[in-house]
Amino acid sequence: METTMGSKKIWAAMIIGLVLGWLSVVGWVRSPSLLPTATAQIPDPGAQRDVMHKDLVELNRKMDELLTLLRSGQLKVTCLDADKRIRTEPNNVPKKQGS
Repeated sequence: METTMGSKKIWAAMIIGLVLGWLSVVGWVRSPSLLPTATAQIPDPGAQRDVMHKDLVELNRKMDELLTLLRSGQLKVTCLDADKRIRTEPNNVPKKQGS
């Protein structure tokens, strides 16, 4: 008789385990996600494109002004060789901290 009582407990534990497992799977599949999902959408892509277009138009206008200045001769650009500048102006070299 002890054998049948022990086997009944085992079967009862197995059935309870299977039911709990089935309930957890069903609950997991049917429930919405607990974590928020990431959405990679721009709130208003049309407005973003309009702003980009306006910025590009402004940049092109500024570049045209710069080219006009360079071509007119009112603005001159001189380039120094980097090695010459460092050799002739040693104060431009950053000093080490702690020295």
